[in-house]
Amino acid sequence: MSEEIKLIFEDVENTLAELRASVQSLKPTSVVAITDNQLATADKLNMINQTLDQVITSYKTLLLNNEEATINSVKALKDTEEKAASAIQLLE
Repeated sequence: MSEEIKLIFEDVENTLAELRASVQSLKPTSVVAITDNQLATADKLNMINQTLDQVITSYKTLLLNNEEATINSVKALKDTEEKAASAIQLLE
């Protein structure tokens, strides 16, 4: 079993760019509230639509936060890799 971590930074960056584009295309689209209707079902549907909008917005925020954390982790890994390579070259 190899202990080497192989990471192709360009692939990660491309995948994260695709993720960001997909996340940004998520738009909470509230259905126009049902009015002039006294039915409890209409009220319940309006509440469900509001909740769905909130869930989509929260999900979008979570994905963008995860994307940012991944970018930071990849940068840290890249920096560590460069420092290790420099240290190895100094030892040679």
